[in-house]
Amino acid sequence: MPSKKKSKEMTENLLEAITNHDDTLMFADGFDDCVLGIVEGFDVSGAVVYDLTKVIEKLAEDMSYEDAWEYYQYNIKGSFIGSSTPMYMIRAEDL
Repeated sequence: MPSKKKSKEMTENLLEAITNHDDTLMFADGFDDCVLGIVEGFDVSGAVVYDLTKVIEKLAEDMSYEDAWEYYQYNIKGSFIGSSTPMYMIRAEDL
């Protein structure tokens, strides 16, 4: 497991690489350490993709798990801020 300093450096490097790839992509505030990469597809010009489990865990640091899930559903997943709206991946092991 990387140290916190190394993990922070890896996150900063990833965010810089994403911005260098496409500086029009949007990020979700406060979840930099949950970024997995970029998703692209036929009808998606590109979006930053986040690990949903990590997002929920981060929210649950300040509220109950149930409240974190509800907050995600209404305030994050329910937000559309354009074609580059961030996306949230559910890992196979979390299905």
